[in-house]
Amino acid sequence: MEFLKGIDFPLLIANKQNGRLRIRLVATSHINNLLNRTRTAKYLHVGRRMVKEWVKRFDEKGIDGLIEKPRFSRRRVLSTDQLENLKRLLKHDVVSLKATHSTA
Repeated sequence: MEFLKGIDFPLLIANKQNGRLRIRLVATSHINNLLNRTRTAKYLHVGRRMVKEWVKRFDEKGIDGLIEKPRFSRRRVLSTDQLENLKRLLKHDVVSLKATHSTA
């Protein structure tokens, strides 16, 4: 894996704060140190295919290939009014529970 030669992985890993990115860099570093994908995957508690994918993405795009893409979430099921009503009801229940327990 010639594309991994000459990279100071410990320094690169130490400078990153994103935990998932650091794990991906550790995997790439292990492959650079001639450990196989299976041992690297077991060490990091991830699948062997993930390690293969991370190394491939690092090869193709460098460190940018290891950064997660933004995830899109589902739209809210509750409307804004419904959400406000739910918050009000929950707050009322908490107050009621506190009053019940404080008199006991």
